[in-house]
Amino acid sequence: MVVPLKQWFTVFNAIDATTTARIPTLGSEFPEHANSIILEIVGAASPSWTLDIQGRTHQLGTYVAVDYVQIWQAGAAALANAQLSITDTTRRFYLIPNCPPFLQLIATRTDGTLTIRGSYTSEVFSQWLLTTARGAVFVEGPTASDAAEAGNPVQVGGSVDETSPVSATEGDVRRARVSAAGAWIVRLSDGGTTYPNIGAANDDSLGNATTILDVRAIGMQLDPYLLAYERVRGNSREQALASAARTASTNSATLVNRNAKGLYVWLTVTANPGGAETLQTIIQASFDGGTTFEDLTGDTAQAFGGVAGNRLLELYPGIGAAADGIDYIKSAALPRTYRVRVVHSAAGSWTYAVEAGLIL
Repeated sequence: MVVPLKQWFTVFNAIDATTTARIPTLGSEFPEHANSIILEIVGAASPSWTLDIQGRTHQLGTYVAVDYVQIWQAGAAALANAQLSITDTTRRFYLIPNCPPFLQLIATRTDGTLTIRGSYTSEVFSQWLLTTARGAVFVEGPTASDAAEAGNPVQVGGSVDETSPVSATEGDVRRARVSAAGAWIVRLSDGGTTYPNIGAANDDSLGNATTILDVRAIGMQLDPYLLAYERVRGNSREQALASAARTASTNSATLVNRNAKGLYVWLTVTANPGGAETLQTIIQASFDGGTTFEDLTGDTAQAFGGVAGNRLLELYPGIGAAADGIDYIKSAALPRTYRVRVVHSAAGSWTYAVEAGLIL
């Protein structure tokens, strides 16, 4: 849309001294149907000026500051009537809407020169006039992610600390949630006012009310005894006892069998007291979740003859004769909860490690 201008005039032409000018110039009245004025203000030569825009309604009236608004500039402000300050060479435009019949401009100089031209217009003042060179009404801020705020940007963001009521009614506006680092927070809900906990994919300590949001190829299954969800696992191997010097019988931590029928137990001895002292490796089963344990197998005690050595046990239902390399076999099924116990015959120092491998 083009602003319909009636005519233009010069108020100040490169003045270099404090000057007052009356508008309409030479005492003429506004052209027919004109009711507003657009001023073009340009400073030069390191300008430093103040400009008062004043008006009165009749010849004998008193001049007072009148409203104006900056137009065609990003971040245009609302109507104002304060004294203008011209301290750079930027060409700026100001609209004096619905102005009184008599205007005067008082330009007070500190340095530089000042040029002001004007145009009459009959355009009714409306918000569309607060435009930029792009020809549209908008507010804007920086485009860079880490730039400082500027102007009056309308942002898309969220609240780090949600302080609005827990419950909202239909049609109420709620804040979006973001982390302190600016990441969007998305929570699962059934539409109520409470949210379930979100469990990590590597966390087995999840209650049956925990919501699992897992985008990886890791399935979850419910343990009907513990009433908790856990990851679905395949065959695995874990260290039952780390290598260390020991002088007394030692139990591994409580181990959990999830899908396997049997077990390999590998005892590795790297130092022993020699003589008649022996070690015996035992697989123990628990049927109360790890409170009490009973011997499931009992390997023959081994003295190792004072040197390093290994001992391999195998537990599996229906197993027959021992295969090459297997020192002890037991035909039995591996229970859900078990542990490995190493029994010392005396107080000599042994250094050994124990690994357990599940057999599907």
